[in-house]
Amino acid sequence: MKILSIILFFSLVACTASEIKEAKPEKVETPTKVIRHSARYNYVDNEFYFTCVKTSPTCYVKIIGVECKNVDDLRANNTSACKHKLFDEKIINPGEEAEFSGLPKQFKVCRSAKVIDDIVACKGRIMPRVKAEKIDGPVQVADPDFKPNIVNPRFIEGDQRAPVVRIDEAHGNFHTLEGRYAPLAGLLKADGYRVEKNTQALSVDSLKNTDVLLIANAMNRRNREHVSAFTSEEIEAVKDWVNEGGSLLLIIDHPPFDVGSEALAEALGFELLKKAVMLPGFGRFSRETETLLSHPITDAKSRTISFYKTFSGTAFKAPKTAEHLLKFPLGKAKKFSREDGLATLEDGWSPAAVMKYGKGRIAFFAEAGAFSAQLVRTRNIKMGMGHPQASENAQFTLNVMRWLTPKR
Repeated sequence: MKILSIILFFSLVACTASEIKEAKPEKVETPTKVIRHSARYNYVDNEFYFTCVKTSPTCYVKIIGVECKNVDDLRANNTSACKHKLFDEKIINPGEEAEFSGLPKQFKVCRSAKVIDDIVACKGRIMPRVKAEKIDGPVQVADPDFKPNIVNPRFIEGDQRAPVVRIDEAHGNFHTLEGRYAPLAGLLKADGYRVEKNTQALSVDSLKNTDVLLIANAMNRRNREHVSAFTSEEIEAVKDWVNEGGSLLLIIDHPPFDVGSEALAEALGFELLKKAVMLPGFGRFSRETETLLSHPITDAKSRTISFYKTFSGTAFKAPKTAEHLLKFPLGKAKKFSREDGLATLEDGWSPAAVMKYGKGRIAFFAEAGAFSAQLVRTRNIKMGMGHPQASENAQFTLNVMRWLTPKR
């Protein structure tokens, strides 16, 4: 029985509206220019739906299948046993939706046109088609079933000596106190922390009475791909505040979430990869594989961490004074961008590190989902602390927070 995988190839066709109506798939010339974000797709009742999100002129969607003798050849990218096969192609007007049905049970999703000529270049995840329903609202939401279980909280509820953790919401943040980080806020509150939101520009005044500033996936909503979410004055205010004793938990994820915080990260001495990082099974760091490193955060007595699970993310290079908590498995981490495709991640990049900065402390993580507890509504799967393989993520998070607030 033959196995098919699917390569999704988004491109642009320069033609008028009248030409679109007359166009037939078999006569469409293959475009040479690849356009990013030209179409969005989702699965509904075992069918693919593409919506053209360009304003002009049109979207061109070409689906090319990789036909293999069996699923093992597909997983191994066995080029001698696999070949490309045109599955379907369509032109879609802006704002319109096109349906592709009858697709195979196994497929790969690839973003680069380069894979058209090279099966091995397509290293997308093999996954079955899923049955889902169209939904209103965000796909990823806070997991309503996540309940923190803390037997001996660090602080008693209502203790005014407990540190104040302020979650930033003033910079287009993807994760917020009452949104995707609501379970994180609940976890910290259960341990006795006072958790509040920040809705103001960052300054000496707005950071008063703040022990930990948590910034996760800040974005400049007006031009999210090229502009910092923070002004130069805000960046200087954060640096001064940390230098005088504040603690910063900075979380930056894969593109497009990295650009908004890039200037802030660089001001603190960090270099961003600016590409997504992919690991087998998303990412599991453990003592057994020597990818979870020894540190007071991971070695805490009665709170020792043996493994930590992440969900994709990015990477960074930290200052020499930083201490790393996690290490990418050598040769297994891949970096990805639409422009350059997939390649092995070089040594020297980090997913998590902490360091002292003047009188203050900084914890920097290159993946935001691990601190959350989310439900992916289209597929009814869990991410973050509620994931069945992330049972120690919550304790890891509390250990990080204790390191950030030592004088308590």
